[in-house]
Amino acid sequence: MNAQYIPLPKDWPDLIRRAMIHAVSLAHFDIICAWSRTANSEIQTVRLKGQIDKLQTELALTQNQLRIISLRFRRVPAKNRPYYLPTERMEILNHKAARGWNLKQTADAFQIAVETVASWLKRKAVGFAVFRKQPTSKDVTAVLDKAVEQNGKAPKYIISDKGRQFFCANYKNWCSRNNIKPRFGAVGKYGSIAITERFIKSLKYECTNLISVPLTLDDMRHEVALYFIWYNQYRPHEYLDARTPEEVYNHSPPIEKKIFKRGSDIPKLELQLSFLDGRKHLPIIEFKKAS
Repeated sequence: MNAQYIPLPKDWPDLIRRAMIHAVSLAHFDIICAWSRTANSEIQTVRLKGQIDKLQTELALTQNQLRIISLRFRRVPAKNRPYYLPTERMEILNHKAARGWNLKQTADAFQIAVETVASWLKRKAVGFAVFRKQPTSKDVTAVLDKAVEQNGKAPKYIISDKGRQFFCANYKNWCSRNNIKPRFGAVGKYGSIAITERFIKSLKYECTNLISVPLTLDDMRHEVALYFIWYNQYRPHEYLDARTPEEVYNHSPPIEKKIFKRGSDIPKLELQLSFLDGRKHLPIIEFKKAS
């Protein structure tokens, strides 16, 4: 039996309980005295050792606190647990990206179902623009206007960095007119806009770093447009149960996982490989029954 589930003896005297609590309190008092001596030491390594020991103790206590809360929360059926607000969901997704967690790790950490996390990760790219030089705030809001018009609705939130195009009156007024809450990543803090950063990284590694950059804006727009089509319609995502962002956006169910028993008739499949508009960096892989 796991130690955390071993019940306390029913006839355990209250005196023993109080004695254990007092013993822990006295130990904490001794630790505080030891930390104060190391903090006032003239030797730098002793001071650093005291700081490290204090941080490790704080981390252990926090982890134990979260473990106790988690045990109580787990006893509540998932459907009866309080839901996360949209802002909290976005923070969870950013935390997931910053930690490099998969769906299960994220679901376990935040006491929710894997399917719930997957439903938040639609990841559809809804618009883009190419500029000759650094765009102004009015250029950005014009692109956002077009994206809202094409998709038929405005988002509840837009997360960005604090670039001058976003952290200004024009952008904030545009958000207010469209009932959008602007949210900004922390300056210099890795992972504060992790999902956006991850998409930009994918765009670089899967497209712009693999092609000869076109000399004209129209040709560059065409190349980026092809990547957006491929990303949304043909690129399966591990985080989306092998679905594409377009399939998740349209609420298509995950592909059914079939298990074939030994000796059963397994259909012969044929792998077909093609490339979007002939671009070798944009492969389309399909499995079809062999004729």
